[in-house]
Amino acid sequence: MPDVTIVGAGWAGLACAVSLTEQGARVALVDAAPTVGGRGRTVRIELAGQPLKLDNGQHLLVGAYHRTLEFVDKLGSEALPGLDRHRMCLAMPEKGFLLGRAALPGRLGHLVGLLRARGLTWRDRIAMARLIEGLRMRRWRHTAVTVADLFRAFGQSRPICDLLWIPLCVGALNTAPEHACARAFIAVLRDSLGGAGGDSDFLWPAGTLGELLPEPALRWLARREVVPRLGCLAQGILPDADGWRLSIREASPVSSAAIVVATPPSNAARLLRELAPGVANGLDRFEMAPIATVYLAWPQACELPRIAMLVDEPGRGRPGQWLFDRGVHAGLRVGAVVISDGGRFPQVSPDRLAELVAAQVRSLGLPPSLDARAIVERRATFRCVPGRPRLDASSVQRELGSGARIFLAGDYLDPEYPATLESAIRAGLAAAQRVRESLGG
Repeated sequence: MPDVTIVGAGWAGLACAVSLTEQGARVALVDAAPTVGGRGRTVRIELAGQPLKLDNGQHLLVGAYHRTLEFVDKLGSEALPGLDRHRMCLAMPEKGFLLGRAALPGRLGHLVGLLRARGLTWRDRIAMARLIEGLRMRRWRHTAVTVADLFRAFGQSRPICDLLWIPLCVGALNTAPEHACARAFIAVLRDSLGGAGGDSDFLWPAGTLGELLPEPALRWLARREVVPRLGCLAQGILPDADGWRLSIREASPVSSAAIVVATPPSNAARLLRELAPGVANGLDRFEMAPIATVYLAWPQACELPRIAMLVDEPGRGRPGQWLFDRGVHAGLRVGAVVISDGGRFPQVSPDRLAELVAAQVRSLGLPPSLDARAIVERRATFRCVPGRPRLDASSVQRELGSGARIFLAGDYLDPEYPATLESAIRAGLAAAQRVRESLGG
């Protein structure tokens, strides 16, 4: 009998499994999907007639993701092909906007970068710096409820918001500023533009995100005789003589002393509905939102900006928000355009979405793409609003009693951070720590 059963082999579940296995626990890992990685996994698609391995969705890793970087290091030689680091540079070429961290140490590099930003007046540049330094003086706390309230409190002009703050807010929180949580946005600013010099650096996997962490974690676990049961749908959690029994559709159940539920909120609510209805009701209150990634292919010689912000106008058929250069794959230059929700997600088919984005990126002076393919995750993440539920790993224990030994793990548990791969890793490690404490170390 395993000590712990982990339901969900996404980034949170894998971090929890590796941490517990490293400490000597016997772990069982179950996931309904046929592959590991959750929303940061490898998929195979055909683009311009070539079969390619890409990510199911584009994610931006930054230097402030310390737990993620530590976890990649823990996997050692399994974690190949690794990461490339580049100094932060944000640009909206259509508007002539450019903001980059200056090659200076610590916070001075960010401050000088703000004051050197192109495409804004001096008054606007000073206003940007005033927002960052004002929040720093307040120890990254403010009474503003929404991000829009925060902008008004610091006198941010419409050009600053359109060129920088709104794209950052929608990209990081997947929520429009008038509805987005100011506390979460402040945390993002603290760890990027307000952090140490390297915290705002962009980190690029040489391969896919799946090849960076989930697949190496799977190999790390396999070497220690932990083989996940994939394609197995967990149906419910029932009391057992020695702890808990996880029932699985069309497969034998798994009994263990403790269970970690490392699934999205809706799936966690389904598993806990009968056992802990209060926690399940809280999980139901998360507002889920879509994210789309449109992959485009050009001839290998085509040059793309490493990262560029697009002028998104969904009402005019321009839904794309960010363009990333994903490098050369099978002789093709591949770009990824991200469309976060922000309350304005275009209600069109994936094929039509790909057509719109392919036409939109031509505004950057790029040649027509050879092909475009959209991957739409309809329930990719939660909207980061001020009133979202505040749960943590031990929420089930508080409802059932300290001896329950059922824990949550997911990117939705951080009280101040939006849904990121970093918050998923943090949640998995926090759940592992709670399990160790409940089992006496």
